[in-house]
This record gives sequence, C-alpha cells and structure tokens, in this order.
Amino acid sequence: MSQWLAGRVLENRAWTQTLFSLRVECPHLRFEAGQFVRIALDMEKGNAASRVARPFSFVNAPDDPIMEFYGVIVAQGPLSPHLARLKAGDALHVADNPSGFLVLSEVPPAELAARGLRKNRRRTPGQITVESFW
Repeated sequence: MSQWLAGRVLENRAWTQTLFSLRVECPHLRFEAGQFVRIALDMEKGNAASRVARPFSFVNAPDDPIMEFYGVIVAQGPLSPHLARLKAGDALHVADNPSGFLVLSEVPPAELAARGLRKNRRRTPGQITVESFW
C-alpha cells in the first residue's frame, strides 16, 4: 500500500475557468515521463479518514525538483474544485508510488511494432489503415 508524502503548493495558476495547474514542493519522487500519481486533500482538516484522492499526470520533467500537475475542474467533483482553490503555502498529499504505462520504456521497437500491425490487421471495407500505404 502506498504512503502519503506531505506536499506544499508553490503556485496555483488558472489557465481558463476550468483548467488550472499546481506547482508542488514535495520530497522527490522517481518517475518516468508519462506516469501519474495520486494527489489528495483531507476534506476535514487533520482527518485522514476524510481524504479524497485522484490521479494526476506529471507535467514536469522527471529530474525537476518541483512537481507540476494540470487539472480540470469537475463542477460537482469531490476533489478538483478544492484543488483549484488552493493557494501558495497550502498543504496537500502526494502518493509515494507513481505508476502508469504510457512511457517510452513500454514502446516496442519500431520494427516489431510494424510487423505486429501487418500481422494483426483488421479492416472493414473502405477503411484506410497504415498497411494501405505499404
């Protein structure tokens, strides 16, 4: 089970009425570009039982000491409206276990991927596929 790290908001920027970004200071996490981590707030201050968490993708580079996340405000959502109202200095929680497979280390070599496309193609009449150009 993951542990929670204490994070502190350095900046909360509103890009539009529904899109915001958080820059967060937190103990450094090792992750690969393309992974995500859960961010949480205690809905009742100091009550971990009231903690609400949701996954957010990292926007910063893995070697950047400041973490950055983009968020979309879900109007009746249990977490995003609260995150969007955070100010510099406010506390939040960051899970210590980044995860996700949308990373370069999971992409097969191009030659294998191309062979797989040709071998496993499924076409309906009139559909244009990658193989149509070979």
